[in-house]
Amino acid sequence: MFPEFETSTYTFLLDKFADRCRELILKPSSPRSTCELINRVLFHEYGFRGAREDFENPENGFLHRTLERKEGLPITLCVIYILVARRIGFELDPIGTPGRFMVGCFMEKTPFYVDCWSGGRFVELKQMQDKMGVLPEKEAGIALLPVTVAETLARACRNLSNQYAKANDAVKSRTFDSFVHEIDRLHRKASNA
Repeated sequence: MFPEFETSTYTFLLDKFADRCRELILKPSSPRSTCELINRVLFHEYGFRGAREDFENPENGFLHRTLERKEGLPITLCVIYILVARRIGFELDPIGTPGRFMVGCFMEKTPFYVDCWSGGRFVELKQMQDKMGVLPEKEAGIALLPVTVAETLARACRNLSNQYAKANDAVKSRTFDSFVHEIDRLHRKASNA
């Protein structure tokens, strides 16, 4: 799909964002302060934002296109946020809530969440629990916990499959659907090992 794709270009961009965070960070820094700093760098200085007007465009579901265009889906924005955080030694987790992918921080007594789609807005645990209240109790609790890399990849591919289906590109839709099945198969195999 992207024959001229060069990973080093995008690795350099992520490194550049992390370097900017390192320039601004004051030690010691609380987890919230560190997230506020990442918000400043990504959403204010570099202008990343949720793709609102053209949400269904498959371009929004590719990490490298989100890095180029500074516009993407909640999941691509969250992955960028987590990759920048990890580059500065700050561990955040992907949270696959129904309807909105988010970032979770579990370093304080009470976890908090970052809504990258909304420019890095903090969402408190109570707010998340209220939002999840529409789910059965067991599912609601699980939805607030981190998801694996495999689950993140599968969800991103599911999004792309759906977007290509809506764009009437059955070939690309099936391609990403096959990726979902393969990721799920490998994830189950690894879980059973």
